[in-house]
Amino acid sequence: MCSMTSLFEGKIRECGFKGAAIVLRVLQEELLNTGSITIEDTRPSTPILFIQIVLVSGCILCLIQEDRGGITYAEAKTILHESDDFGKNYYMEEDDSNTDESA
Repeated sequence: MCSMTSLFEGKIRECGFKGAAIVLRVLQEELLNTGSITIEDTRPSTPILFIQIVLVSGCILCLIQEDRGGITYAEAKTILHESDDFGKNYYMEEDDSNTDESA
């Protein structure tokens, strides 16, 4: 099980785009701004792309595992995908209800 809680202590833990943005910001502060990750570490990618593509999703999966009491990686991945599907459907319906039908 990952131990990500200390990195995100005091941060809002949300799902979806806002949650991913928070994770990205924390990883940038912890890794890029301190020089803990360099182009040499992430080659052939850039450090920011590596963080965005690899580390954000990995951290989110670790947070799901911690939140759910140490479930497996596969279970966390299923929850992430189901949550993503729910969010897309929920916000799609919300957007549809906000359209102006009188136009």
